[in-house]
Amino acid sequence: MFQKSDGSWVWLKAAGRLPYLALRGVIDDPQSYAVIRRRLYAAYEPLFDLASGDAFWLGDLPEGGTLLFCADASKACALLLLGRYVDRDAARHGGIVQSYCRLVDSRLARLCQAAAISVRLEAIQAESALAGH
Repeated sequence: MFQKSDGSWVWLKAAGRLPYLALRGVIDDPQSYAVIRRRLYAAYEPLFDLASGDAFWLGDLPEGGTLLFCADASKACALLLLGRYVDRDAARHGGIVQSYCRLVDSRLARLCQAAAISVRLEAIQAESALAGH
């Protein structure tokens, strides 16, 4: 992770201001990170020079949002929402928060199945990428 001048730690670095929502957690798997990393690389497209560890593209969302999964050798990980999450039918789905939770649950389940890992989310935090990429 990158340490910012205010002492906070963030997952991403970018050329300019890049706010995102991080759902932080750990990969709860007895395998070494090297083994887990190979499975993630086989299942998802890696993004280079964006994160302090590994970053994987999980897909674009309607209205311009993107989901990423980041992980590092300590098995710390995060599901990141860049941009906006919009659900025009949120009222029918119980509201925008419930709709977003269903999306996260679905994408995380797909990732865990594809990479044969278990992820335990522990915190939600708004972050801003380290500037100066």
